[in-house]
Amino acid sequence: MSALALSVYGACGLIVAIHVTLLIGGTRVRVRDWRAARHATAAGGSGSEQPALAPGLPVSVVVAARDEEHTLPPLLRSLEQQLSPDFEVVLVNDRSADGTAAIMQEFARRRPATIVVDNSDEPVGCNGKQHALDLGVAAASGELLLFTDADCELPPTWVDQHAARFADRRVAAVFGALAVRAGRKLVERYQAYDQALVHQYSTGTAGVGVPTGCFGNNLAVRSGALASVGGFRALGFTPTEDAALLAALQRTGLAVTATASVGTAIVTAPQTSWRAFLDQHVRWNSGAFYGDGVVGRWSYRYVVLFLVASILLAPLAAWWSQLALLPLTSFTVIALLGAFAAGSLRRGAAAGGSRISVLGTAFRVVAYTPLFMGFYALATVLAMAGVRPSWKGRRLQRARVGQRG
Repeated sequence: MSALALSVYGACGLIVAIHVTLLIGGTRVRVRDWRAARHATAAGGSGSEQPALAPGLPVSVVVAARDEEHTLPPLLRSLEQQLSPDFEVVLVNDRSADGTAAIMQEFARRRPATIVVDNSDEPVGCNGKQHALDLGVAAASGELLLFTDADCELPPTWVDQHAARFADRRVAAVFGALAVRAGRKLVERYQAYDQALVHQYSTGTAGVGVPTGCFGNNLAVRSGALASVGGFRALGFTPTEDAALLAALQRTGLAVTATASVGTAIVTAPQTSWRAFLDQHVRWNSGAFYGDGVVGRWSYRYVVLFLVASILLAPLAAWWSQLALLPLTSFTVIALLGAFAAGSLRRGAAAGGSRISVLGTAFRVVAYTPLFMGFYALATVLAMAGVRPSWKGRRLQRARVGQRG
């Protein structure tokens, strides 16, 4: 057997092993969610709709927003519709030039347990989101901090079910799933598949005890755990403060876990253009590819470089047939993981208001998997080349991830 064939078989075997491990981890998370729902039902509730706030655990929901007057009202309505209203809300107006501040103040007038923080300072040594979140955390009184974004909507059990997972005192942080509100455009409908699949990677690694990333718009952290790593600014400059926080918590030996429960899954707005979607993923890839977490950084590098190799080397299969196994393996394992994550594809929120049939879900998995491979290969190449993505209409500064100011 040639050295080329051995190399290809070895690489394919490793990527299959990684994805089998992710499936095992994702299954463990879902089993844990199922047991929690059974426990709530046995206690006299109705499964996912049962309020299960951990006794004696004060909760603060922290939202940092910049120029979000159009997306903020639905989020605030979903906060008002939580089954258990006994929690604090901290809203940070981060240098907004629109009506964001007025919307926050009006919400605070309607809901007394609300604090509005106005920030006019530019960040130093970190990105603007990190600075704004630290201001919100400083104003919060809760022992448990729940973070989400202005362009999200929350299920009515979001606060309760996140809090219930902290009954285990060993847990320092929990992250949940999200669904994209798909519209008629291909870029919007594709994101419903993409986000569910990306979350499955994060959920799978958390399920085997080595979480590598999360979405910071659906994140719960003990305030003491956050303080122990110095807050968000202490992470240094990073375009992905959520993943950096998880890495910092793990370095100190604190437990991070995940939930795939519908009761904690949020709905978020899609990017409206391919350019905006690419910018978002270049930013995410930059943070993941050069992040502080050793396990997360190298596992991510292997997976995305395998995708890049699969795309770039595929044409050479005309001369070296063994290379055809690379893209075939990539497509197969990603499609299987996408099918495993298809529950969020079939929910009405991700499907633009109606359920997708099993056949329709299968069609989307097959059609979108090659797009996923090519898209992430492109985003990775751009991140490695040092391309500065746009964020909130501005180009991110060229700074080394983890750099302290």
